[in-house]
Amino acid sequence: MERIPFDDLPNEVALLRQEIAELKAIVKDKLTTPEGYEPDVTMNVKEVARHLKCSIENIYKKVESGSIPHHRIGRNIFFKKKEVDEATRVKAHKRKFFK
Repeated sequence: MERIPFDDLPNEVALLRQEIAELKAIVKDKLTTPEGYEPDVTMNVKEVARHLKCSIENIYKKVESGSIPHHRIGRNIFFKKKEVDEATRVKAHKRKFFK
């Protein structure tokens, strides 16, 4: 590594600052995610009950009836947040008016 003369330090520091700013911009572009992106979160029965604001027993009933998407690993039941949100989304209802 070459030694930098003391008189050149201000210029070298300015170059380093510029390079760091460029690297930060590159990293920032790589780390940004598309708008509306939500990571796939896995939840257990208690977390789903808290998320849907209902009882744990109600979640087990929904699992038995198949009205909520779930995954089993042995006796454990897991839910993907995106699937639960999509299955429980309230759909807009259009009223039909008769003449």
